[in-house]
Amino acid sequence: MGSKVRRAKISDAAIISAIDASISEDRRLEVGRQPLEYYQEWLRCHDKRHPVLIGSDEEQGIAWWMALSRCNGSYCSDGAALVEMGVPDPFQNTELIDRILHYLEQCAVRQGYYKLIACLDARQRYLLHIYRRVGFRDVGTLRSQAYHKGQLLDMVLLERVLPADMEALQRYYTDHYDCYRAYFEEERRRTEAEAQGEYVLEYEEVETPEDQLPEGIVRFLRAKRTPDGQPVRRMVPRDTAGPELAEEPTEEGRGSAQAGPPAEGEAAPAGAPPAAAPVRDNPAPATPGGQAQLPEGIIRFLKSKRLPDGTPVNQSLPPVVPVKLAPAQERPQQPRHGDGEGEPPQSE
Repeated sequence: MGSKVRRAKISDAAIISAIDASISEDRRLEVGRQPLEYYQEWLRCHDKRHPVLIGSDEEQGIAWWMALSRCNGSYCSDGAALVEMGVPDPFQNTELIDRILHYLEQCAVRQGYYKLIACLDARQRYLLHIYRRVGFRDVGTLRSQAYHKGQLLDMVLLERVLPADMEALQRYYTDHYDCYRAYFEEERRRTEAEAQGEYVLEYEEVETPEDQLPEGIVRFLRAKRTPDGQPVRRMVPRDTAGPELAEEPTEEGRGSAQAGPPAEGEAAPAGAPPAAAPVRDNPAPATPGGQAQLPEGIIRFLKSKRLPDGTPVNQSLPPVVPVKLAPAQERPQQPRHGDGEGEPPQSE
């Protein structure tokens, strides 16, 4: 069959109207004929990206139309097109439908589409079979979607996924939408900065003081080392009353700071501030010997831990002090009912 296809014009509204009139109302949802102005307005809504095509075969003496229409939705769905066609009744459910669908698929790929969508009457089972045969897959059934002659009809939604050209999509969205033009420009700048070794900070780094972190995290951070083996210098609070931070002292400074006050009988170094007595938030109770008292079970557990050479891990633990509970005071027994209650005491 030698077929010819051309792009429809506004003047072709009468031809499209005549093709629709040759289709029985059982095969289309519209009742009656639409005015000529309706088809003219419909053609104006189809631009270069959404073409309406008219095909003809002089040997068979037929003509048909096919279109790639817009999908309902925002600009995010510009890469999907809705398949529509009008074929006279004698050529319904024939190989002409296969040829039209293959031709529309080629047009969609050239236009940069990545998906074709079709919505068909659920009663046209053979037409649904043709769509599935050329590669369309069912998405679902829209229950009671269309009104036709006093009844609600189900519509079957199908899709045909095409190879996506991401570079063509990027050019399309860049040319048509300012928001994507700015987005891709920022992405290009970020990629160039990363290629040059620059670090692009996307958020503000705020270092948390150690006194606001859990103990396990503090131990992990203190165990971290720089490539040269030095401990990582972190910021610690200079004063608990304010948010000002000071640099954490190094090993030498930490050693001098942890030296503490001079022992008894030693003189304090010149210029050293007076040592303040250590303050504990919750001082542990002390035993009669002056050592801190811990629960017996915790002390036994800590004393049981050993190093690989057998040396106890915690050698400076307080002795085990068994906790003795005070004896319970005996409560006087109450006389039971009927055991002489209310009787006067007998004299000896």
